[in-house]
Amino acid sequence: MNLFEEELENIKHNKEIHENKVRIRFLGRTWMFPKEVQEKMKQLEKLTKNYKNYEVNFAMAYGGRTELVDAAKKIGRLIREKKLDPKDIDENVFAKNLYLNDEVDFVIRTSGEKRTSGFMLWQSSYAELYFCNKHWPEFTKKDLTDALKSYKKRDRRFGK
Repeated sequence: MNLFEEELENIKHNKEIHENKVRIRFLGRTWMFPKEVQEKMKQLEKLTKNYKNYEVNFAMAYGGRTELVDAAKKIGRLIREKKLDPKDIDENVFAKNLYLNDEVDFVIRTSGEKRTSGFMLWQSSYAELYFCNKHWPEFTKKDLTDALKSYKKRDRRFGK
């Protein structure tokens, strides 16, 4: 966790993040992390919350099925608290109660696996997928550039 705290601090002070207006978010059951790590995540999210050029989402203590269950629980609470009528539940209501209420354009899967492993089941339904043989710690800026070049060449049809 110390290494993770250090890296979060490095990201916080990375001038490219700020110059390029990169919004950073952490998704998942982040409450499971030590308080110090949670605080660093919150600081970084707050610092970049108004950046609109790019978004980078870090899935931490994340599982796609868990996210769907957590959304259902949240909706259940809203119904019990009389803040939501069950007849009003639709795809938009469901999406608003996920960890991330945005469609995902591009998913980079490291480690050489050729599966999504339940990652962002709802949000990535029309995402472009990129598979890389390197594990996350070895993933470099050049690897990211290669992935983005691959993405740029694609003809996105969104299920059509």
